Order: sequence, then structure tokens, then C-alpha cells
Amino acid sequence: MLYFVEEIDLKSNINPVTGKEYQPESSIVVLEENDSPDMFCGQGENGVYTVRISTGNKNWEMTMGDFIDYAQAENREAVVCLSGKWLARVRAAYQGHCCVERKLRAYEPHFLVHSTTYECGKKILEDQLLKSWNCLEGERGISGDIPIGRRLGDPGYFCDYIMFSQGAVSSEIVVMSKQAGEIIMDVNHSYNTGIRFYLDAEAIAGDGLLIRDGIHLKVKEKLPLEKYLLWWADWERAGLQGPVSTPLEFTERANARFHERNQCF
Repeated sequence: MLYFVEEIDLKSNINPVTGKEYQPESSIVVLEENDSPDMFCGQGENGVYTVRISTGNKNWEMTMGDFIDYAQAENREAVVCLSGKWLARVRAAYQGHCCVERKLRAYEPHFLVHSTTYECGKKILEDQLLKSWNCLEGERGISGDIPIGRRLGDPGYFCDYIMFSQGAVSSEIVVMSKQAGEIIMDVNHSYNTGIRFYLDAEAIAGDGLLIRDGIHLKVKEKLPLEKYLLWWADWERAGLQGPVSTPLEFTERANARFHERNQCF
């Protein structure tokens, strides 16, 4: 159920509309009126997954619109905090759009990246198939291993999806943190590089598989490589001297090689 409010106490674990505790895997999105282009997402002080979007983000109306549309489609409890003035602006900007529309928007990337460890990457290449965490858990019995995102407060249903970055170093931070068993944010910290998969975002969207939830670009459950894979990089294909590198170096080297091979991207 989706609820709209103009004020919210982010320290309280009580839904301000229902007067009851937030349901498991609920979410909150708050529009903040400032010039910051940044967006925060993660577990709030009240234990609820919280997203804070600023009006300084040039795509904030579409981001908020995607969050609302996705929450309604999933029928999950979500509280949206913004004034009526800003809500009207979101609805006007989002008219004619949806979270699974089949065309990329002008600000969306034409390629997406999914990063994983070397061992998992080789298995993906062998299967020619990307799978969500929950698909893998069900098929191969990997229960007991906890996705690193859960340490950041990600809701459990995130594991139903394959998550992508837009080529940023953030996806390597996830791989490094998974290896370390703890969150490490230092982009210059050494780790064992894995494999980066570069995928055709336009083709994925065109087939109705690309989902926008306001925070992520993602695909549910499975994605075949045969139709969407543009290129993949391990340390050798990225031009590194060995498998040990840093998230920043591996990202920059792999991205540069990808762009050399795919000039249109």
C-alpha cells in the first residue's frame, strides 16, 4: 500500500498513516528541498529502508515517479513524503511514463554493468545466464551465505533481482566487500578482481525486462547473455598485470577497454 505524507519522523518505526509499526520490507522515500545532486538509500534509524532524494538532482521528478510507480506495481508498503506542490510536479513530469517502459530515457545509459567474483563470473559465462540471488539459492542451495547488501539494510526482495550499475566503481565495491565479509568503501583498497559484464540496456528495455525502482536499474530473476551481452572483462581482458587490483583501477581499465571496442557506447 502506498501512502503520501508531507511530514515524517524518520526515527519512528510507526507508519504515520496507519499508526502501526511498518511492515517487514517497507520503504520510505523523502524529497528534500536542497541543491545537492546526491541521493541516499539504506536502512534508516528506525530500521526501515529509506531513500532521500534532493530537488538538486536534475532527474528527481522521474526518480520519484519511478519509485511511486514501482511501489504501486509491487503492492508493497511505502511512505512517500513530499508536499502537494512537489507531488503535482512529479505527476506532470511522469505522465506517459512507467517503471518498465520499453524506451531508454535521454539520461539513461545505453549499457549496464553487472559485477561479480571471478568464480561466479566463470559459471555465468558457462551457463550463458545471469540469475538473481534467490534463483541461485533455490537452484544450488547457497542458503546461509548473506548478500552484502543486507548488511546495508536492503530489503529481502532485492534478492529477486539482478542489479546493475551504470559502469561506476560501486559495483566493484560490492564485490570487494563480499570477499572481505564486511563493507569496505575505499576504492583504492586491494582486492581480487572478478568479472564485469557489459550489457545492452537499450535491448533489455526494448524487450520489457528493464525495471526502474527509483534507485536501481534491474531485471527480475534471469537474463540470458546471448542476446544482451556486449563484452565482459576480467583482469587480463582489462589489461591489468595480475588479478589483484583496486576497484577504481579495475573499473577504469575495464571501462576504457569496453569503450575502445564499442565506440557507439
